[in-house]
Amino acid sequence: FTPRVFKSHLRMASIYSGCKYVVTVRDVGKTALSFYNFFISKRVPFLVDANYNHDKNGSDTEDKLLMDLSTFLVDTPFVRGCPQTTSTSDLRASIWEYYVEYHALMECPSVLMLVYEDFIGDEEVRKDNIRRLGNFMG
Repeated sequence: FTPRVFKSHLRMASIYSGCKYVVTVRDVGKTALSFYNFFISKRVPFLVDANYNHDKNGSDTEDKLLMDLSTFLVDTPFVRGCPQTTSTSDLRASIWEYYVEYHALMECPSVLMLVYEDFIGDEEVRKDNIRRLGNFMG
């Protein structure tokens, strides 16, 4: 079985030649807010104090956030990345490193760049992008 479509968050430097790639980019501010809210909804421990959500009577209250959005952006790999310090440590690119790679591939015939906001905005723009995607996929 060979998948026709494979979804990944891999960097473009980690992909295979000979394949076609659709890259979807989104407004960076909206992406940051979405990422932050996703972590809150999943109650990720470095962002949400899970032990704080009960009052004296044992009733649920709002979770205590351990950092605001600005701190989240400055102190997490989303903006600054996470350097690989050993051969087994986790290397995470910042959003800017992803965008640098995307920019370098803008003219690559095996890569189609799409903007997320173009799919939720004007109907004609959305139709044009769906046609572009269909033509690219073949």
